[in-house]
Amino acid sequence: MRARQSGAVRSDITADDLRSLMCGVQHAVAISDADAADRYLGVLLRGLRA
Repeated sequence: MRARQSGAVRSDITADDLRSLMCGVQHAVAISDADAADRYLGVLLRGLRA
């Protein structure tokens, strides 16, 4: 992943991790209210940063 190589995201995150995390966020949004989408995505993105 270019983002990992450039130091923009944590070095221990793989492409498979990212796919799984995005699926998890998508599922959480699907079973929650619409306002949760931005919050969940924000939490995910903050957790990925190096």
